[in-house]
Amino acid sequence: MLLIEFLLVAIGIGLQYLVAWQFGPMGFIGLCLLGIGVRTRNATCILVGMLLLFVLFRPS
Repeated sequence: MLLIEFLLVAIGIGLQYLVAWQFGPMGFIGLCLLGIGVRTRNATCILVGMLLLFVLFRPS
């Protein structure tokens, strides 16, 4: 159980660094909003985070 939690945290931190490196501060803010929204079950934070990430990931 502890190993699974450690791996999930490591994957989450790695994903945050990847998004911050690839998309800059706006990607980091979008990922943080998404994470906060999921933890607090706040639909507004989830929607704003997903929308911000969608705009950044969308090919121009």
